[in-house]
Amino acid sequence: MGLVDIGLIVYPFEPAKLFLHNFAYWVPFSSPNTVEVNKIGMKLHKDFDVLQKVFETKYNQKWLACGAGASYQLITTFPVKKLSDLKGRKIAAAGPNLYYVKAAGAVPVQSGIEEAYTSFKTGVYDGWLITEGIMANLKWPEVAKYITVVDLGSIVWSGITINLDTWKKLPPKVQKIIKQVAEDWSLQQPKETVEEIQRNRERIKAMGGQVSTLDPKERAAWAAALPNQPNIKAKEAEAKGLPGKKVLRAYINEEKKSGYQFPRDWKIK
Repeated sequence: MGLVDIGLIVYPFEPAKLFLHNFAYWVPFSSPNTVEVNKIGMKLHKDFDVLQKVFETKYNQKWLACGAGASYQLITTFPVKKLSDLKGRKIAAAGPNLYYVKAAGAVPVQSGIEEAYTSFKTGVYDGWLITEGIMANLKWPEVAKYITVVDLGSIVWSGITINLDTWKKLPPKVQKIIKQVAEDWSLQQPKETVEEIQRNRERIKAMGGQVSTLDPKERAAWAAALPNQPNIKAKEAEAKGLPGKKVLRAYINEEKKSGYQFPRDWKIK
């Protein structure tokens, strides 16, 4: 509409319009290295033209850069040492993450963060899969003090775009500067996210939170219990005329190239 020139588009908020852009959400237990994941995200946006062109052809925007978010962790009212500790427990999550809960043997509960503090306190559910930033900002450790680092994986979650009409009016020199600043942001934003993660863990501990890390064997067992989500979503993308298989394979392969070892070798058939 032209009311805004430059804005941040949050990919999971647009699951229909930006279906393929949610590729990082489809690879469970991927790398928690936010800096490396965003580098991969930038590469894929450049390697697969469709990830940029959809903004121009459908939404009158030009894509400039992408950003990455922190890995999701587990906060509970009880200690979690092994996967079986979750069996039968009510664990809340946003819609896209409910399948993690079910695979762990827990009872999935669709919920919103605005009601979580009270729900923890009254026993509506026993845990949440969410970022540590939300845990700390909403003071959840006051009512659910056990934080288990499970590292579902850092996520390529956003893109900076500029209105296409605005872009076309700018001189080439100005376009070059804006593009460069956006790419500089894409390098700096993940670094600041890493720093924020550390600050949030300290805030969580100050609120009485007890932070522990799930044993790698238990994490691998959790991954093994999941459906082959990358393959499922790749097929859904293909059915929409999108290169889902190529993008998912590329994302997985780039993470492996970066040195990350998945707890499960995801296959795209």
